[in-house]
Parts: sequence; C-alpha cells; structure tokens
Amino acid sequence: MGDVKDNFYELQYVDAGLSGQIIEKEDLDFNEYIQFFPDSTFIKQRTYSDSTSIARGSYTSLEKEEYDYLKLTYDKNTYLIQSCGHTLEEYMRVLSKDEIFNGSYLPCDGPGYYYLRKRK
Repeated sequence: MGDVKDNFYELQYVDAGLSGQIIEKEDLDFNEYIQFFPDSTFIKQRTYSDSTSIARGSYTSLEKEEYDYLKLTYDKNTYLIQSCGHTLEEYMRVLSKDEIFNGSYLPCDGPGYYYLRKRK
C-alpha cells in the first residue's frame, strides 16, 4: 500500500456519477485539499473565493476486496464528509502512492472525488 503519512493531496477532478461528466478542478468553484499526518490524523480543507471550511479526524488503512483503502473518521459532522447517509466516515481508495479516490457517494448517484499527491 502507498504510504500517505505526512502527505498533501489536492482535488484534481470530480466524477459527476451516472452522467459520466468529469469536472476538472479549474471548473469547480472551490479547491479542496487533504493532508495526512504520521499520527493517523488528517485535515480536509475546502476553499471558496470568500470562505474556507476545515474538517479534522483520524484515518486507518484497510484492505477490502483486494483493494487498499483509507477509512476517514471525522471528529464531528460536516458537509465535507463525502459519503451516502448520515455517517462520520468516508472511504478513500488508494490507487497508487500519489493517487486516492473517494467514490463513497457513487452508490447513491453522487460524485466521486479524485486527489493527486502534491510535492511540497
């Protein structure tokens, strides 16, 4: 599994779900970042032109159906949680050491979020 500890990921595009439409980051009205820390905590930040929202929580690594995932558990409820239903959890599939994908909304016809690791 790619090691995400102390890494910074930036949203690159949103997969709009059943329509198949891909919305590139340049066409979104926000930027979104996730930073993973060595102590198994994370921060997700979404920045609009006039405001910024920040969410925090912890993460664990797991393997499910032969794929590697990160399970993110948020400290409190926020609109930044990208999953179906009312839960404080979301799952990110680890595609490689530089790529993660959150398809937690896809089962309920929501968008998928693709992130790429940024070098600092």
